[in-house]
Amino acid sequence: MNRGLFTVLTALLLVAGMHAQQQVTVSGYGWTVTADPAESTVTVEHERLGPVLRNVRLGLRGTEAVTGWTAERSGQDQLLIRSSRPMMSWRFEPGPDQLTISSTSYDAQLTATAPAPVTRIPTRLIDREGAPVVWLGNGEVKGSYGAEVPGVPSFLPRQNPEVMYFSLGQVSNPLLHSLFDRSTGIAIDFPLHTRMLRNAADADEVAVTIPVEDSALVRLYPDYFTKTLELPFYIPFNDTHFPSAPMVWSSWTSYYEAVTEADIVRNTDWLSENLRPYGFQYVQLDDGYDRDETGQHYWIENWDTRKFPHGPQWLTSYIKSKGLRAGIWLVPNAYGGAVQQHPEWYLRYK
Repeated sequence: MNRGLFTVLTALLLVAGMHAQQQVTVSGYGWTVTADPAESTVTVEHERLGPVLRNVRLGLRGTEAVTGWTAERSGQDQLLIRSSRPMMSWRFEPGPDQLTISSTSYDAQLTATAPAPVTRIPTRLIDREGAPVVWLGNGEVKGSYGAEVPGVPSFLPRQNPEVMYFSLGQVSNPLLHSLFDRSTGIAIDFPLHTRMLRNAADADEVAVTIPVEDSALVRLYPDYFTKTLELPFYIPFNDTHFPSAPMVWSSWTSYYEAVTEADIVRNTDWLSENLRPYGFQYVQLDDGYDRDETGQHYWIENWDTRKFPHGPQWLTSYIKSKGLRAGIWLVPNAYGGAVQQHPEWYLRYK
């Protein structure tokens, strides 16, 4: 082969290789999606959240990630990826508060890492495709607390409706498929069958597996508490006081309002002996200490000395003497007299 021709062909191949490895970025509606063909990865970011998904790898269920792919812009703000091993294509389409990911294979899935520091926590959001329910507690809210009944419909979630989740800190739960960003108030909702597991090597990340059966949506819910749940206001709870989720025994589900001082003492003894060695911390008196003869609540100053003859200070000291901490349920509602005694504790509509 002519040396000059060989040099030209080599240069063309190098240019083509460099061109094939260039990153391709599309942006729209606050989203930025970047494909890196050289690394076979995709990155998803949002202008209010920063990185949403990192190191996204495209694949099929039960197989390795697809390889040999190219990326290009399709239309104004869509990213199209074509792979040769196997032959298939993917499309990323930004939209208002959602990112649509689609594939030509029903068995497609993507794996990625999602930032999940202490300010972005795994959570379960309201599931509007679940069974609608009416909570009996709404009547108590209106009749007893003097508040308006929430106007947002409630639903039992499609997955594990019998389970209520409580979490604090950087937890991991493969049954949860959403993140809540506490600093912005935005909820990030991945598709229903997404699996998220805390990264053992980096607690600030979760490993995410998203099935893409034809298409999948990553949805954002800005101002989740005030716009989606329609709460009148939202202030992030400062939980830095607790290094981990507190372990609490509450008297309510065992005794309801019939609880007595003797009940608390007996359970404190058992909890101290049997569960305190495993990190158990709190004994909480829930209701039953501030009711009158008719069963109506009073405020905490009106301690029921018939059921708790030694008073709150003695009971607190007893719990502490067993190596535990004392907690109490408060009910600063209109019928408890606190509105008149402590008006500065209440927020009022104006």
